[in-house]
Amino acid sequence: MTIPNLESYCLVRNPSFKSWWVSDRNAVIYDFGTHVGSVGEAAQILRRQFSGETTLTIHNLKPSQYGESADWIAVEVILTPERSKRNALLRGLKVNNQAIPVIPSIASNEAGAYMVLRISGLPADESPVTAVGRVRESVRRLFPSWANEKIGVSTVFPELRGEFEDEYHGSIVALLEDAYPIPKGLSTAYLQSYNGHYPFEARTFHYHVYCKQCREVDSHTTTNCRYFHPYGRPY
Repeated sequence: MTIPNLESYCLVRNPSFKSWWVSDRNAVIYDFGTHVGSVGEAAQILRRQFSGETTLTIHNLKPSQYGESADWIAVEVILTPERSKRNALLRGLKVNNQAIPVIPSIASNEAGAYMVLRISGLPADESPVTAVGRVRESVRRLFPSWANEKIGVSTVFPELRGEFEDEYHGSIVALLEDAYPIPKGLSTAYLQSYNGHYPFEARTFHYHVYCKQCREVDSHTTTNCRYFHPYGRPY
């Protein structure tokens, strides 16, 4: 039976992410793409969206400097007062009946990494629910070097295989909220709840921003999730 790649357990990644969304200014990104012909046209459209009490400071993000085509238009807009920014994010924007991405700027210090960890060789005749509980108890203490680490655990779940994904073969997957150091040369981890060492695999994945609410990466912060999923998690 083919063992799934750890990549198959990655957090949901926003496929539309653009590098120019990262900015340390408290701004709103309007990614017009090719729906307008110039930055000037984009600025005119934006100024029509707000009343006279709103001040707009518009910066050309120059996507061509990131390898995008020369006719791609994206701007960063600093809006005051703050409620104008909130209204912009809630309202969105359409150009010629086409919705364009309207995104809160992503601060550079939001970047980080997470780890996908698979532990295998556990008793296959044990209930997957029980196995998940026992691994969750031990996952923060898999290695002596983790004793002084604050291990953040996003989720733990059984690896199910087979045609109907209902076959448990003694493997548990854990998603950890950072890239924690693992001593070199180790192929097994100690699970205190099983009082034994078990094989493990681990992969680290990097992101520009991570939302703990909907568990999406390269889209928005946890605070800004309300603009993307106003009714809670999308699943």
